[in-house]
Amino acid sequence: MIFASSPAQRTFWLGEGALSIDKLTKKYDGRKVCLHGSDAHKLDRVGKPDGDRYTWIKGDATFESLRQACLEPKERAIVGEQPQKGALDYRVIERIIVSDADWMATPEIELAPGLVAIIGARGSGKTALADLIAAGAGAASTNESDQTFLQRARSHLAGSKVELTWADGETSDTELPPNFSFDHDVPRVQYLSQQFVERLCSSEGITDELLAEIERVIFEAHLYEDRLGASSFRELLDLRASHGRDLRRFAQNEMEDLAEQIETERVAGDELPGLKKEQVRLTALLAEDKRARGGLVVVGGEARAQRLEAVNGAVVAKQAEVDALKRRDKSLSDLADAIKDVTDRRLPAIRVELERDYASAGLTTTEWQNFDLRFTGDPASIVEQRLTAVHKATGELVGPGVPKPTKPAHELPPYVADDVELAVVPQQVVNV
Repeated sequence: MIFASSPAQRTFWLGEGALSIDKLTKKYDGRKVCLHGSDAHKLDRVGKPDGDRYTWIKGDATFESLRQACLEPKERAIVGEQPQKGALDYRVIERIIVSDADWMATPEIELAPGLVAIIGARGSGKTALADLIAAGAGAASTNESDQTFLQRARSHLAGSKVELTWADGETSDTELPPNFSFDHDVPRVQYLSQQFVERLCSSEGITDELLAEIERVIFEAHLYEDRLGASSFRELLDLRASHGRDLRRFAQNEMEDLAEQIETERVAGDELPGLKKEQVRLTALLAEDKRARGGLVVVGGEARAQRLEAVNGAVVAKQAEVDALKRRDKSLSDLADAIKDVTDRRLPAIRVELERDYASAGLTTTEWQNFDLRFTGDPASIVEQRLTAVHKATGELVGPGVPKPTKPAHELPPYVADDVELAVVPQQVVNV
């Protein structure tokens, strides 16, 4: 024990100065508690130490408390005008009073300002006292499965009242038994009953109740100025994770698109060997069909048969060209519709979504107009030009309609002369 009161002396003997705790232990047998004695040289200085350096020891006025201060010098003793406070006054309970309760052996109990532990034998009323304090602070458990003291002894509590006195002079009280059906006030304390803790620590795995408690602890561990104005863990999580969630959603959409493309190519690759076999089979059938038709041609009609085969080939080729142009026409028309949809609906929707999701950015309506998305060129005009070109090419390839014949076929001249190149003949004529 050191009779010294200066902050430098206390810092040194607590192992926070020139010597560490290990060195203090080796050289001076551990940390020492610093106390300031009276040492008054005049009667008018009794109880008035210089610099208001009063010695404060946490504990009862007994030698046991002094011994405990020697064991815990930093936690148990301090020299100053007032002892250190562990919390704000409005959060410190000074006293509990249970009135009109003949079953309460000690109706008025004063509590220490620091961390208070309720110690007692089994069945001595530790849980009952904790439940009463929680009820006085408006935090009594409303879960019937908890079976707290207030719930089990409900029939014996009528007419009693619990009152708490706080360090700031305010009081809070509750009529017993408390009404669990509704809750008007916000609880002044967070109460974890024994049954609640046992249920959380059970082997049932993580439950909604346990998850909610974990979230509450995490949220309250954040400084008030770091909560972004949120009032709950979920609200804070949404604020902090919204951007990351958006990026993840975009990435997932891209991955799904890539996966779909990969699957399409994989299926096409798997089908390729079968398609090649089918091509070989059809080619063989076509060759066999040509040979069979060749056997049906009468002598002297070979030239006519060859010309007929060439015309049939031209019909197939013309139809393939027309089909390709029609597919291109359909694709261009769909693209034009997509451009209109993107321009009129999807691009403005992106700006609206940005404005909604980032409303807290504080941008004005005029500033948000700079976020309007648009094409750098005029895609609608390009598509329209291509459609016009496709329609023209289709018309030239198909050609004008052929008038309905008025004579029997054997009396009509050929629509296509034998010496005409079939590639330049319109489809309508070749089909006749």
